[in-house]
Amino acid sequence: LQCLFFVPSINAQKEEFSMEQTARKTDALNNTNKICPEGFICNNGNQESCDDIREKVRDTFKFGDILAGTYCPAGDSQLENCPIGYVCKNSTSKEPCPSGKFCPHKTAVAEIECGGCSKGSTTIARPTILVPLFGTLIIVVILSIGLRLWLKRNSELVEKLKRLQNKRLDSKRQDDIMEEYRSRINKIRPALEILLKRVESIQIQEGDGSNSNFSMSMHSPDAETFEFDTALFYDQLFGNRKDGSVTYLELNKYLKLNPSQLEEFTHRMNELAGASIYSLTFSRSTFEECFLEVFEESKHFGPTPQECFELFDEIAGDTELRHSGSIPEELFYTSELSEFLNDTQINHILTRIRQLRKEDQSNQKETAGARLISNVYNRTNSALRMSVRILSTRPDEHMDVGTARYISKAEFLKYYPTLLKEATSLEVVEKDDVEGSSRKKESIDICFQDLSLTLKVGSGTVRVVDSVTGRLQPGTMTALMGGSGAGKTSLLNALCGRASYGKVTGVTKINGKIAAIDEHSTLVGFVPQDDIVYPELTVRENFIYSGRFRLPQGTDISDIEDLADQTIANLGLSRVGDTIVGDVKRRGVSGGEKKRVNIGLELMAKPSTLFLDEPTSGLDSSSAFLVMNSVRSLVDKHGLSACSVIHQPRKSIFDLFDSLILLGAGGKMVYHGAISEVEEYFTGLNYVSQPGESLADWLIDISTGHLSPKSLHPHTIRSIHPTAKPKVSQGKPVKRKLGATKAMNEKQKRGMSAGLNEMKSAIENNLELISAADVSEQFEEKKQLPANSRRPSIALLSYRHASIKGPSGNQEAHSEEDAKYRREILFSEWNDHFNTLTDAEKQIYSAPEEYPIPTPEAKPTFGSQLKIQMLRYCLVWKRNFISKQIDTIIIVGTAALISAMAGKAEVTVDSEIGVSYYSLVSNNPSALIPELPQIFRYALLPDEEMQKFTLRFGLVLVVLIGLTASKDITDKQTEFFREAASGYDVNAYFLAVNIMSTVEHLTQSFVAALIAWCIRQSVSKWLYFCMSFLALSWFAISWSLLIPLLVPPSNVTIVVGFFMTFFGLLFGGSLEPITFEKIYGSWGLQLFCGFFSPSRYFIESISVAEHRCLPEQSGYTVTEEATNFPMELGSFSLLGLAGNDDSVTDQSCKGWYTGLIAPVLVGFCVRLIGAGLIHVSGRSKQAKKPLREDMKKSPRLCYIILGYVVVLLALLGITCWVILKEFD
Repeated sequence: LQCLFFVPSINAQKEEFSMEQTARKTDALNNTNKICPEGFICNNGNQESCDDIREKVRDTFKFGDILAGTYCPAGDSQLENCPIGYVCKNSTSKEPCPSGKFCPHKTAVAEIECGGCSKGSTTIARPTILVPLFGTLIIVVILSIGLRLWLKRNSELVEKLKRLQNKRLDSKRQDDIMEEYRSRINKIRPALEILLKRVESIQIQEGDGSNSNFSMSMHSPDAETFEFDTALFYDQLFGNRKDGSVTYLELNKYLKLNPSQLEEFTHRMNELAGASIYSLTFSRSTFEECFLEVFEESKHFGPTPQECFELFDEIAGDTELRHSGSIPEELFYTSELSEFLNDTQINHILTRIRQLRKEDQSNQKETAGARLISNVYNRTNSALRMSVRILSTRPDEHMDVGTARYISKAEFLKYYPTLLKEATSLEVVEKDDVEGSSRKKESIDICFQDLSLTLKVGSGTVRVVDSVTGRLQPGTMTALMGGSGAGKTSLLNALCGRASYGKVTGVTKINGKIAAIDEHSTLVGFVPQDDIVYPELTVRENFIYSGRFRLPQGTDISDIEDLADQTIANLGLSRVGDTIVGDVKRRGVSGGEKKRVNIGLELMAKPSTLFLDEPTSGLDSSSAFLVMNSVRSLVDKHGLSACSVIHQPRKSIFDLFDSLILLGAGGKMVYHGAISEVEEYFTGLNYVSQPGESLADWLIDISTGHLSPKSLHPHTIRSIHPTAKPKVSQGKPVKRKLGATKAMNEKQKRGMSAGLNEMKSAIENNLELISAADVSEQFEEKKQLPANSRRPSIALLSYRHASIKGPSGNQEAHSEEDAKYRREILFSEWNDHFNTLTDAEKQIYSAPEEYPIPTPEAKPTFGSQLKIQMLRYCLVWKRNFISKQIDTIIIVGTAALISAMAGKAEVTVDSEIGVSYYSLVSNNPSALIPELPQIFRYALLPDEEMQKFTLRFGLVLVVLIGLTASKDITDKQTEFFREAASGYDVNAYFLAVNIMSTVEHLTQSFVAALIAWCIRQSVSKWLYFCMSFLALSWFAISWSLLIPLLVPPSNVTIVVGFFMTFFGLLFGGSLEPITFEKIYGSWGLQLFCGFFSPSRYFIESISVAEHRCLPEQSGYTVTEEATNFPMELGSFSLLGLAGNDDSVTDQSCKGWYTGLIAPVLVGFCVRLIGAGLIHVSGRSKQAKKPLREDMKKSPRLCYIILGYVVVLLALLGITCWVILKEFD
């Protein structure tokens, strides 16, 4: 004890009285036959009243009532502490502690409340219902998790069985297809039979009996099925007419369709045939391929009410939905409607039904409201109440009007016939809109001249995009291609203003005006190569939240939902609209569908230009085509322009593009122009593709220099041999025309033709144009060059391929050096070609005349985005409910386990006072001062065990809370970077994460604290006990949200664990060498431990709150009457606790709130630092320029940063002041 509570003066005074104590013991042995009376202490025949000693110490010495709770039993010559569970009001009384109170050792007055304590209870008894309640709750949660996992496992097994079954059925697929065909034919058999009879009757009436045997067109293999020969039927109807000579009016003579139905029939036939929808004629092949399908669909054209009724029942199926009167919208996309309507058309019908429903509801409310106003003065109160009920009536009791995701039968029957006609003519309207002048006002035309991107590498610089000139016109789709390292993505980033990692030079014009694209980011959508979406959300939810963030402020939620449905339909995602996107942890949509979701997120912002970075990477050819075909449809329907980095596309994908930008190594232009003319351009450069070779692969091989031309170009020959004059042949000149802008003059054509013929002749005659002497001379010059600068000349390279490997120009060049110089020729050829264009021919590369750039509308405010972020966080939390439950069970279970292992808290222990007789009876206060630690010993000893518990508990809790809280940043970091680059409010995101993460983890800590409080049976109030845990968690959460902004995601776990454990263990104050006494002895240690140690204030606050509840005889509390009490020998001073708070000695069981202020302020400081750091951390990934450059351009930003720094410094100053301040 002397080592633990060392006070120099105590040891000195103890030596002074050692001889006197020995003498007293000797006298005691001589008087053992004498019995000391009750209420007295005796020594050597002398006795002193215990009550008198207590009064002397309290009233004379002014030390306070430090001897209260002691008693003097008969036959004992020493003071004794009142045992636990008893109250000793004076030296002669010892009564059991009353019920409802807890009496620790040395209790004079029962003060500590204990609702569950019985009379004389020796332990605190909290309400026992809490522990079994929490235990039951945990068991229920565990069982629910197990049930969910079991159900999920079973569903996975069912899916596996289905897949195995599908594999077995693959061999029967062809039979199924034929069976489906026969089924469809059988379905329309009655209509076909009627048609055949009608045709036969008409032709007989017209006197044409030559083809009257129409039964041959239809024959039955068996009694149940039959087949229809469309080719024979065509011959029987129209004979042997030539293709395109039959009109739809002639066909309608037999079909008997009304004008509206005929129009739909014509549009559908032309659509399936790929012809103009306005075409009035059809060919034999079109009839044979499309007639049966369109004839089957014709029953849906102009449907009757009965047909609508039957169609609705067929969509509902044999389920309860048929009887409920309303069905989910999702069923329409997989119903019979999908056989003749695409997703866009179905979405149009559903959207229009919702709009019409709202209009009807609005009209009903207006009518009912007018009726209500007119009846106010004319009807009774009962009539008034009835009118109110009318106002609140819903149109359909089975329909959720708020969500509007159900379609009632009444609505379907009412609106479907009209809306069907609208939907089938939807594409015509969209095409007319694209071609109209109004679309041009909303589109943007991007022109770039001498665009370059330079990166700093080490001490030098590297140009990855080199003086590229081109144009992206509205309503076009441009492919950006090239070999590896050609700068495709770099050019894309430079074009859309995301190349913040380098220096961009050149001129960019938007709609003819010089402007930076990053200043008009709302007009541009960027689709990253990785599919960065929220996997926990469904496809529709991802789109809706994207729209809520990026559409103008005030956009109605119903409009956003309609746009989401339209985008889903345009991308062909209607069948998976309500399916979770998924990731490696959970099953979701397919890879191709996820790519389209990735694109759809950008489309929700209604961009004028869409940039895509390798959208087909990682997909099979079929999925890749679906993705790019969706983009092509959007370009055609909505008039936006698209520029996509594409790698080795197959022919069907390559043909979707309008123009091509082909780059070579170093980001230099090789070709930019129409897709349809690229082959002609490179053929003019004497490159020849092999039969069946992919055009895209051929172009990439050319751009990388790995493919050599068939012969040298005449410009190359003249550059090597200026005196060489190729003979002019009479052959047809080779054209290198790129539309109207790439035409050559006649002189250039004749030169190219002559050079080509001359070079063909030279290769056939072993390169007669370049003599052997010339070759030898070049070899000699080569030998004289330094070794590091030797390179084969173009002539030698061509000679080598011509003479050694034969004349084939399609063989690969294995030498990278050879490829390098072939690329230089390609760059030179393009520059020469571009420079020789006339001004008129350069128009397709030049900016148009200036016209207004669309003005961006106001984005959602900070408050709106904060609300949306929090709502999305809650939804993600709900989808991760099992994982969150497991985290909570681990935290709460660990808290319960540690508390149970530590046992119930003890605030006092049974300990002898051990103070000498002469120290007690002496009238000199200095004689008693050295004995004070011994008097308080019963209350000092439990502190060691208490600090061990709080240290163990605090460390485990902060590590668990810290690791789970850090995932809130790291798990969504890529999503954050994408959204920040798209213009989302970064401050709203960070604040939302702080709020939701804090609420989540403080709730976990609160539950853990309640369980610990019940198990430990703490004497302090439950509220303060829980608040100490909340302050600890607040501190840990704050640092856990900051650390991921400082270190890479892969290192966050180890750094958070190290930080919490290292600083919490060594700088918490409970272990050497950094103890509380040393912390309060140095202002530097106070600040360091206060800011970095999570357990520093937790250990102290729990200990102080427990001790502070004890009365003044424990030495922890001091009354106002104890004016002479030596505070340096008080229990808090001896333990080194609460060194800056003089008010800590005021007795209270409500806690020590002074110790909670500092960690809360530190948490605010750390979070404010994080709020600034998130704008700097990963700034290039947020597609933002360096902060210094933005500050140069924006004075407002400088003022914002200055204000932020001032607020941060002020908060840091206040926090430091609170940590160091000595409270009175």
